[in-house]
Amino acid sequence: MAKGPAKTKRIAKHLRRNPEAPHVKAWHAYREKKGKPKAKPKTGHGQPLTLERYKALIKDYQKRASDALYLKNKPADAEVNAGTTRLRRIIKKPHMSLTDFFKTSDRLKKVEENIRRKYGLPSQSGVSGPKLGYKIASEIITDFGRTKGLNVFGFGVGYAQLSFFLKKFMGAKTKGVEMYGYSQKFTRDKKLGIKHGINAGDPILKKMGKFDVTYSINTVQEGVIDRKTAQKTWDNLAYMTRKGGKSYHIFTSQNEALVMISRKELEKRGFKIDSWEELGYHFFIKLTKVKD
Repeated sequence: MAKGPAKTKRIAKHLRRNPEAPHVKAWHAYREKKGKPKAKPKTGHGQPLTLERYKALIKDYQKRASDALYLKNKPADAEVNAGTTRLRRIIKKPHMSLTDFFKTSDRLKKVEENIRRKYGLPSQSGVSGPKLGYKIASEIITDFGRTKGLNVFGFGVGYAQLSFFLKKFMGAKTKGVEMYGYSQKFTRDKKLGIKHGINAGDPILKKMGKFDVTYSINTVQEGVIDRKTAQKTWDNLAYMTRKGGKSYHIFTSQNEALVMISRKELEKRGFKIDSWEELGYHFFIKLTKVKD
């Protein structure tokens, strides 16, 4: 006689996440065996969020994101190297006029961009370090006193490490947008609510509603998007941040010119500027939405 499915014993609610419970220990042992150990923070639940604790919690996700990006970049880089060899040789020619040099450089850039776009990659891609995500996470905790239940929207999130942290460990409700598709499967598997293939300045994003928190890391800046798109993105940010909500932004330079928007223009969009400061090798802006 064929046997039915094996019956499993129901685990008591207070034991489901208990690190001393046999099933939890077995799961950790399995992850260790597979080379994907569960991140274990040095401080316990309810303790202040430190950079060290943030790094520990995000470590596994950060590593898997870096590995995934490496695999995406490898064939794209190989094709770029093969497809741009001739143009690189032309640029190195002696006595080349500046006009020809800039024309060839522009062609080289377009070829690289087209190849990387074919692979669903931006012209420059990378996984941002944990310090940047920690800065925004710690500011959110300070400003709101909590993250559980907060509605958060990220612009140009890439692998969305910060969104993952806020949802997984802090109970936030996350959504976001990413122009390129390289991280689509990765973020979809984590159910982070990220829409791919949509420009951060697309007015359609306004239909997604209002949010307690909006943020961007290395997105709304020169060299990443053009000025026209940047202005439209700031329009979206202003509209999608609820009155009383906060908006946090980090730029990959101390040069505030990369922001591509003035304080006056931000204030016209209903923001009050809380912070406008250098952050090591980066630049940080924190805004409060004071009027619609």
